[in-house]
Amino acid sequence: MMRVALQDQIELVQYILRIIMRMPDLTVTRMETQKDLLQPGQGRSLTLDVWAVDSDDTQYNIEIQRDSSGAAGSRARYHGAVIDTAALRANQKMTQLPQTRIIFITENDCIGDGKLLHRFAMRDIHDGTPLDTGQEILYLNTSFKGDVQAGDEELAALAHDFRCADPEKMQLEPLADRMRFLKNTEKGRTEMSSIIEQYAMQAVDAEREETEKRDLDRACKLFATGKHDISELAELFSIDPAVLSEACGLQPA
Repeated sequence: MMRVALQDQIELVQYILRIIMRMPDLTVTRMETQKDLLQPGQGRSLTLDVWAVDSDDTQYNIEIQRDSSGAAGSRARYHGAVIDTAALRANQKMTQLPQTRIIFITENDCIGDGKLLHRFAMRDIHDGTPLDTGQEILYLNTSFKGDVQAGDEELAALAHDFRCADPEKMQLEPLADRMRFLKNTEKGRTEMSSIIEQYAMQAVDAEREETEKRDLDRACKLFATGKHDISELAELFSIDPAVLSEACGLQPA
């Protein structure tokens, strides 16, 4: 539901980022929900729940996850890699990579220690010396039940509201107002239905794309055995022969 609520809501995304990052002056200049990042060749593409850029050109990826497996460290690693690949042009230096913040807002305590927020950056495993890669990975645990530390009141309220379906029980007014609009007005319900339909279509497209890539990979592996030719595999997997030939490294005739 919260994914729907954030659609095209740059001020609301800015409000959320200011709380999580503890940066009251953070200004979001661009944002996009369900942003597709395509990988070249047979690399796995990504659809980001929320992508945003602030006035310092720091890039943010907010992922709202109900399933703990969707917030694994390996997923955070891949998200960062794909975002970096998309951000750096061919003629740019590695030092021009933007700062990135990968933020998982999770339904469960993925880290397992009951803390409200974790903020990870790369460090030496022996003495803790930091290595500035420009990337941080954050986990906001919305199942947090502990004592709220001084200064964390808004953060705890944000975690609560991400789990709350009733706008009247939400603690942060900007989120409550958005949910009231979507749930209690005709215009809001129409908008919500349209967004949900878009998400459903995107999910179908993403599943088809993954299936096509998987089939292409399987066909290439079978071709490499030397037991099948291109035309046979193209028919078997319903792949354009020219596409399959290129993927298998064959020169066009």
